[in-house]
Amino acid sequence: MSSTRVQKSKAHQWQIVGCMFSVHRPAKGIVIKSIVGPEFIELWYKIVDDDFDKNLWEELSRKEQRLMMRSYNLCRIENPAFNKQIATEYKAVAERVDSIEGEVLAGNVNEDLVNEYNNIVDEMAKMRLIITTQAQALKRKMKMIYDQSVKAVDKDST
Repeated sequence: MSSTRVQKSKAHQWQIVGCMFSVHRPAKGIVIKSIVGPEFIELWYKIVDDDFDKNLWEELSRKEQRLMMRSYNLCRIENPAFNKQIATEYKAVAERVDSIEGEVLAGNVNEDLVNEYNNIVDEMAKMRLIITTQAQALKRKMKMIYDQSVKAVDKDST
C-alpha cells in the first residue's frame, strides 16, 4: 500500500506512508514509528472506520498486536468490536493480577510474585490499557499488601 492517510484525534494523530506507521503527539512530535505489514495497515483502517476483522488480527505478530493496541489507545479511537478484542486478550492478564494479589494476601511473601505483578502492571500501562496513575496506585497497593503480609509472617514465626 503506497497511499498516505493522516488522521487527527483528540489526543494524537496517526499517519501511514507506504508501510511506515507513525503516531504523533501534536506539540511533542513522533511517539511511535514502525514499519508494519499490509495486514496491520488493512486492519488499522478497518478499526478507524468502526469495523474489525478477527482473522486479520490473528495474522498479526504479537509485536504488531501490541503496537496496534497501544496506538489505538493513544489515538483514543472508539471501536466496540476492537475494545472487546482487547478485553479478551487481557482477561487472562487481569486474572493473573488478581491471583497474585490473592496469593500475597494469603501470606505468600515471594518477591518474584511482586516483581511479576509489577511487570504486568507496567506492561498494561505501556499498552495504555490503564493510565500511569492507575499503574502507580496498583503498585503502591501491592507494596502495602506485601509489607503487611511480611509483617504477619514475621509475627507468626516469632
